[in-house]
Amino acid sequence: MQTDVFNAMWQFLLSYNVTDISSDYNTMKAYMQNLWFGEYPRSSSYPVLSSSGWEHIFLGEWKTDNTVDGLHNWVQFHELEKTKDINYYGYMEYEGDVLPTIQYAWESYIKPEGSFILGASVEFNFALLSLCYLTKPGDYGCQFTLNNYKVAVTSYEEDYNGGKYISTAYPEDNTN
Repeated sequence: MQTDVFNAMWQFLLSYNVTDISSDYNTMKAYMQNLWFGEYPRSSSYPVLSSSGWEHIFLGEWKTDNTVDGLHNWVQFHELEKTKDINYYGYMEYEGDVLPTIQYAWESYIKPEGSFILGASVEFNFALLSLCYLTKPGDYGCQFTLNNYKVAVTSYEEDYNGGKYISTAYPEDNTN
């Protein structure tokens, strides 16, 4: 939160009077920490506090049906590929050097389709996904152009015990 990228996003949100955004650093930090790192159960059939938006989006999770859930970050994908924990099956779509839509296996778990912004810093992804979630959530809710490619971010929230948390946020091709 102390990066120039985050501060630019924060100032943008303040300038547009986005609900729940505070101009006080400590209040904003607590809000973002809860939004991203607050735990909630990922499934009603397994009501254990076992997930967070950060874990889902930036680290990835395994589902009981042997699929990968989340993992919308190229840095984590790269690290797992270096250790040979990921078997890259190939791409389904590829928007230049910006947005691959790929398929892979992470150990014995399959990701039938996933995407991320290639080469973006974690700080950029954190700020962008936060901005999209806070201003234009939903299917293809946040649409923009990045390096001349049309991109959309889909994001959803999780309501749990009176709190609101980022459930998922991921980029996807927006040329259709």
